Amino acid sequence: MHQGFFGKSHSRKSITKYLEAPDKFTPRYCSSHSDKELSIACESCLKALCVDCDFTSDVCTSTGRVPHQLNSFTALSARVYQEYDEALKNLSDKSKAICKLEKLAWRRLEIVTAKSERMLVEVDAATEEQIAAIRECAEALKQEIKEYIVKCNEQTEAYSQQMLLNLKTVDAKKADIRKVVKKTHFYDLIRDNRNMAADIKTVTDLNPDKFLLDEKAVYKTGKRFQTRCRKGFVFPFLFIGENRKIEVGTRSIIPNSLSVQTTVSASGDQPNCATILSSDQLFIGNSTNIQIVNPQTGARGTSINCSGLIQLSSFKQNVYALVNVERAQVVRQYSADLQTSTDILTLDSGAMTSLTVAGGFIVLVDNPSKLLRVYDLNGASQLDLSMENLPSQITCICSLDEEHVVVVAGNRLYCFALAGDSFPAWTSDPLAHGMPVCCDEVTGYIYALSGLTVYLLSPDGKYINNLQMSNNYHSGSAAAVCVYDRCLCAAGNFYLRRMYYESSHLICCNVY
Repeated sequence: MHQGFFGKSHSRKSITKYLEAPDKFTPRYCSSHSDKELSIACESCLKALCVDCDFTSDVCTSTGRVPHQLNSFTALSARVYQEYDEALKNLSDKSKAICKLEKLAWRRLEIVTAKSERMLVEVDAATEEQIAAIRECAEALKQEIKEYIVKCNEQTEAYSQQMLLNLKTVDAKKADIRKVVKKTHFYDLIRDNRNMAADIKTVTDLNPDKFLLDEKAVYKTGKRFQTRCRKGFVFPFLFIGENRKIEVGTRSIIPNSLSVQTTVSASGDQPNCATILSSDQLFIGNSTNIQIVNPQTGARGTSINCSGLIQLSSFKQNVYALVNVERAQVVRQYSADLQTSTDILTLDSGAMTSLTVAGGFIVLVDNPSKLLRVYDLNGASQLDLSMENLPSQITCICSLDEEHVVVVAGNRLYCFALAGDSFPAWTSDPLAHGMPVCCDEVTGYIYALSGLTVYLLSPDGKYINNLQMSNNYHSGSAAAVCVYDRCLCAAGNFYLRRMYYESSHLICCNVY
């Protein structure tokens, strides 16, 4: 059957392998011709066929052409085995190359690991060095700060000691100055009484310049002051004031009483602000208008409409008004005759409650922010002074001189320097709540009004005495007060006692 070609035409397997899996060695038959074994196959697509299959109509799936490139199983098996051997040989070469590369990779990894460990050690060492250097710098800085604190404390202590010595020196000088002022005041009174005696044709040979006053010999009897001279003569003096205090900085002639010069009857709404430009030109305002009044005669002058008026102040020959306008506030400058006006400052918020002009600067009170806002006369902002140290909101403000303003907060007066800080230059004794206040730029005295009682203070905030406005003929309260060279004017709502149907909006007094 095999015709001597057994070794070439058949693949031989051991009987042991055949017995282990006989199905693998069982001939396979064609699916189309069941009696024919599969003996040939396509070299391209490896499709198995028998000798009776149609080779011409079946398309090769590998080449896409007809017919198949047929060959026997034996030839194909030999070719596959050859390709397998070549692939196995290539795989072995590649496996060796891969092993070689793996060894190289492991060697490189060991080198990288060693270098990484050395770098970690170096980083740790450098970190420790940097930490040590930072700690050393920190310790040096701490020591320097401690030494600086000790130095500052020593300087502060030395400065405090020097200040105490200076205060003692100042107190001693103040005592000497008070003695001189007191003696000067008594000499002035003696001269005034000599002149009075000369006017009524009374002759006296007393020489005031030779009087030697003894402070312990000065005493008060009833409502008259007396002093005893070395010659034993007792000289009577006119009553000056029951609570008067003579302080450094005040004038020798201290205001003693008020005399009503004139009253202006009510006209329109009650005034809420006033300012005085001279002894014959006063400006009073309410929520709708501003009017000029002569404080000496009570004559009314020009009146202009000024809706939303809050506060008035005067400086040189101009009047300044803080006015509420629609969704804003403006500071308006008027001429002395109220004929021309200029808005020099516009504020978006409506937080300003009061205004004064001092030394060419406009000072506004911002109560919600607890600030004094300072502007120049052109409306440029200069600085803000904090009022955080005040116990309550500011109810009134006025100028004391070109560098200071006085504010009322609660029942005290506080003086602030426009170029200073948030601490007051001086604070008054407790007086009354919500007082309108004004300062006489000619004499320097400060007047604070509660009802119709006037508290008189020196320019350094020392209480002097009380003055009664209108001698109890009027009742009521003042919304504003202003003064110029001992001409004191109160604007508000006042009534004559027992005649409440007659009301006044302005009381003008002369201060003596």
